[in-house]
Amino acid sequence: MDKREFELRQQKVHIWGRVIIPIPKYLCIVACFYLVFRATEVLAGKTTVAAFSQYFLLDLQANKFFSHAVTAVFGAGGIAYGVRERHLKRKNIERMGAEIKQLETRLDPNRTSSRLTPRGTTQKEDQ
Repeated sequence: MDKREFELRQQKVHIWGRVIIPIPKYLCIVACFYLVFRATEVLAGKTTVAAFSQYFLLDLQANKFFSHAVTAVFGAGGIAYGVRERHLKRKNIERMGAEIKQLETRLDPNRTSSRLTPRGTTQKEDQ
């Protein structure tokens, strides 16, 4: 296989990856929208369980206690998610830090430290 054949084959693979492979994903998205459209078209103008559930949800939104409780739950969930992500990020920095420091020292032995803790936070005396 000479260089020209190799480049031609590489272009075919590139076209396959950029054009052909995403087609099923977009077809699935279009199919989902079509099915939702068909379902709403069939239910249009009819009183159904879906309409009753919509009224139920709207009634719950009018209840102030319920809306405050839902807001508090989502707010607490968001805060808990943020705290957990921060913990995982620091744990990951600590895990990868030793290897990165070794590689950086190998590249530049005179490299100075940023004086961050192994978890990536600032020193207590710097705060």
